[in-house]
Amino acid sequence: MSQVQIRPGPRRATRDGLRQFVETFAADHPPLSPGAADLTILDPERVRRKYGGVFNYLTRVELEVERNVLELRALMPDATETDRFFYEDVWSPQELQHGVLLDAVQQGFGMTPAPADLTNLRPGIRVIGVLSHLPGMLGVIRLLYYLTGAATERSAVIAYSRLLDGLGAMGERAIAETVIAPIRRQEPGHFAFYRMSAETLVGEEGLSPWQLHLTRILRRHSFDLVGVNNRHQRAAFGDVARALGFDRDLDGIARQVSLGGTRTPLGPAPGNASPCLHPQRPRRSHRPQHRPALKTEMLRQHPTVLTGGHADPRGAHLRCRHRQRPAPPARLPAGGH
Repeated sequence: MSQVQIRPGPRRATRDGLRQFVETFAADHPPLSPGAADLTILDPERVRRKYGGVFNYLTRVELEVERNVLELRALMPDATETDRFFYEDVWSPQELQHGVLLDAVQQGFGMTPAPADLTNLRPGIRVIGVLSHLPGMLGVIRLLYYLTGAATERSAVIAYSRLLDGLGAMGERAIAETVIAPIRRQEPGHFAFYRMSAETLVGEEGLSPWQLHLTRILRRHSFDLVGVNNRHQRAAFGDVARALGFDRDLDGIARQVSLGGTRTPLGPAPGNASPCLHPQRPRRSHRPQHRPALKTEMLRQHPTVLTGGHADPRGAHLRCRHRQRPAPPARLPAGGH
């Protein structure tokens, strides 16, 4: 199985360096063209049985980028020029084409597309946007956006890597190499943007201890699974996780998605990026052992697994299943990554 590699950005993130990174990334990675994809499927029925639910879920999540942009506009009415350029002119067109390509594949093996919510904004989003005008709150909202996005992009790379390996093992090289591989190549750049943005916000623009403290609290109480907005989608996510083999490597998945080994503005934790991203070990219980559904087990053992939502609202509305005291604010490690 291929190992997920995230290329580090510049050692010291600055506003000018961040803008240059986004412009270079946009030039090097234009939205994928459906015409360049080979949609040949050797055994459509077999692919549908094994990965039909995965394609269906990922297609919906990628296409819902249209709603995500609306949510981001409402969340951060005073977003920086670089943030707006990234999510409207770079990230959104790329993700939309990912959804188009995935949908073309699933239609190739006879899968009906899942309904995508493209316009419905939750009331809470607008409320947060109003609060962003209060002194200091925009910085908190921006940092939550960056941290959630970083975790979500990590989960996307892992998911696409597992799917790429699985399709390759089945001999479906056409869709693996001309659809999934190109999509996976674009995701690490999104992660780099979120991480560099968080570093720049805290290290160059500056956040006060109360802002970091509030961010940590809100982050801890705003977790859920990527692309989950109702019970039906939560169950569908469980099927996706099982199809991609996450249940066979929960510890490894949790470490990668919780940004293990990466420093963040909330401070490093042993083996993990931040206390609010740190996977908690389950408490031992003397109750009879019953194997729960995967979605329940992942939340119980590693509440941060596959959380986030492109900082985007794919996951800004999440809830963590554990409670713990907020850790004291930490400074951004000197020197960046």
